[in-house]
Amino acid sequence: MKRRGLEAALRRELRSLHAPGEARAAERVRRRVLAAYTARPPAARPRRRVAAALAVAAVLLVVAAAGLTAPRQAIGDWLRDVVQRETAPRTPRAAGALPAGGRLLVAGPSGVSLVAGSMEAVRLGPYREAAWSPAGRFAAVTTGRTLLAVTPAGEVRWRVTPSDPPRSPRWAPDGFRLAYLAGHQLRVVVGDGTDDRLFRGHVRDVPPAFKPTAGRTLAWIDGDGHVRVADVDDAVLRWRSPTPVPARSSALSWSADGERILVAGRRGLALYDLGSRRVRSAPARGRVVAAGFPPRGSGRPALVERRGGRSTVRLLGRAEPMIATRGRYDGLTWAPDGRWLLTRWDGQWLLVRRDGRSVVTTPDQGEPQGWTP
Repeated sequence: MKRRGLEAALRRELRSLHAPGEARAAERVRRRVLAAYTARPPAARPRRRVAAALAVAAVLLVVAAAGLTAPRQAIGDWLRDVVQRETAPRTPRAAGALPAGGRLLVAGPSGVSLVAGSMEAVRLGPYREAAWSPAGRFAAVTTGRTLLAVTPAGEVRWRVTPSDPPRSPRWAPDGFRLAYLAGHQLRVVVGDGTDDRLFRGHVRDVPPAFKPTAGRTLAWIDGDGHVRVADVDDAVLRWRSPTPVPARSSALSWSADGERILVAGRRGLALYDLGSRRVRSAPARGRVVAAGFPPRGSGRPALVERRGGRSTVRLLGRAEPMIATRGRYDGLTWAPDGRWLLTRWDGQWLLVRRDGRSVVTTPDQGEPQGWTP
């Protein structure tokens, strides 16, 4: 009983304490909130907005009262987090399986592994990078000297050894060709491992990309900073970007219909329309970590950006992010159906649904290399 009496007395004492100037600050905030509200016409005051205004007013009163107290920085941080989270989806929840199913190729310190929908990892071998062939029948993998094609069970089907270390392998949508980089060269090999040949020299270190609707059409960033599109069988140039790519570009992505190409630089993006030759430039809201079109549909490309201690995932042209939190996001991998995307977040995988209505986390299994049905 004595302890309860002491606690009650302490609560009463704390409630009676006031910060210097608290009453004046609270009154100023109250007047501003009421003035802003009454200035609007009655028709523009739906009930939900009235409730939101009152809630904001209550928060501002608390902050104003605490504005001269010692823990004002902590309250300010809390308020920023609350306000910013209101524009993002619900808090990430843990999940024990990939929400979109399928299989992921991931790279880690021990090599490349295959992760199924149940999150069970199967090691393929001591490889550096990997890329799925159409429908996931094979995976193109690299070592320090060799490009190989292996089955999901890890069986090697073929290998080629260029003069320089291979990297960034990419399959054509029909599976009959595979493009990759070696040194400053762009090379193309037939899907059965034959006819490995130099296609272009002096290219930028950005992964090439086959046109989703044409297995012979390949896009890459040339040494002069322009995007080029060519037929890899006939070696015929089909298109050249009218402007150079943004500075320090790191990603090139086709739209699913093959009509547009997105190039992401460190601080900006360029969207090229191949039919009209129109170029749309968009500044980033922070450092662009990754960007890419979804593999299906006519959806907008997604961006992963980082600024200060916060990261965001958003769709190009949309003001509100799908998710925004503290910490670092790394990479961007779309699910095969284009409804989910995956990025790494401080030791875990963050999976975000494209409509922003659901966000789940799973244990980090490595750096995603490709997602197949």
